[in-house]
Amino acid sequence: MSKQVQILSRAYKASDQAACLAIFRSNIGLYFGAEEIQDYQEFLLNQVEDNHYLVLYLAQDPAAILACGGFGELEEKIFLRWGMVDQAAHKQGLGLQLLAHRLAAVNSALGQREVYIDTSQQVQGFYEKYGFKAISVIKDGFAPQIDKVRMQFSDWDQAFIQSV
Repeated sequence: MSKQVQILSRAYKASDQAACLAIFRSNIGLYFGAEEIQDYQEFLLNQVEDNHYLVLYLAQDPAAILACGGFGELEEKIFLRWGMVDQAAHKQGLGLQLLAHRLAAVNSALGQREVYIDTSQQVQGFYEKYGFKAISVIKDGFAPQIDKVRMQFSDWDQAFIQSV
């Protein structure tokens, strides 16, 4: 993303479903298993409101959704849920922006609590750069060759969170 491009976030709306599903599909293979799409569709239809789901979009084109993700309670803990960036927009800083927006929303809604995420080994290093620590790994836990890595965050002094 060039410096002139402004990225904004807003709450997910039902009309965002097709764009979010397209983002999911763009990441099947390395980041998501094809069999997970039904779980994601179910989430969008029935759980999204309980999970403070956000979309990131271009300021000059609100229909251009580039990323989505939220947070909610799971297993009596706060979890980041279903975060993803359109494959065509990877490596442009959107993952960090999405993470910052979600953690800022957690802080605003609930305060500086421990936050967890179940992610894959392909994204584990990204989260580690921003203060998350791996606490468990289940081999092939999401899909064949996509491990389920549970990570925990509690370092609220990270500067990137204040950028939102």
